[in-house]
Amino acid sequence: MPQAGPLYLLGMVLTGLGWATTGIADHSAAGNSIVGRLDGEPVQWVVHADMRSPSAVFSTLLPGVHQVRIVAYRDQRPARKHSLTLEFVLLERGVEQLQILYYPFDPMHPRFSAGPDHGSARLQIESFEPGVGGARLKASLRGELFYHQSPNTRPIPHRTMSLDLTIDTEMVRN
Repeated sequence: MPQAGPLYLLGMVLTGLGWATTGIADHSAAGNSIVGRLDGEPVQWVVHADMRSPSAVFSTLLPGVHQVRIVAYRDQRPARKHSLTLEFVLLERGVEQLQILYYPFDPMHPRFSAGPDHGSARLQIESFEPGVGGARLKASLRGELFYHQSPNTRPIPHRTMSLDLTIDTEMVRN
């Protein structure tokens, strides 16, 4: 039986880790990733869904009411720089209390955000499939994030960043 070449094996490993870039061109997310466009530029984030240190978790507050937190990173190493955080409550009728944070630099520098009182981001849930130990979420996120000069300042509405993202990830029950 012939052995697979090193490039083939590398491709299989990268695909398994969620580093495949095929989703960027056609704007569709691969598993455990967020892909799309941020201010017109193609982007991709990795979501860690393993049981030891998940970056995508949810909890069921009441039947049909789930609190969700997703932290996505630009590569496999968790770092605040370029991270994207989504927090929301998922009800049977839709999404409430959506909060989005994007750190283009690091935690001590400016960030972009959207929330109930600022920004215009909208999260459209395509499917949410909860199970015993976890769930799968497929959604799209579109709108604008507002700029913050520092963590303690109010958002600046005339400095925005557009986003158009597709989310496809597994989450761990918290």
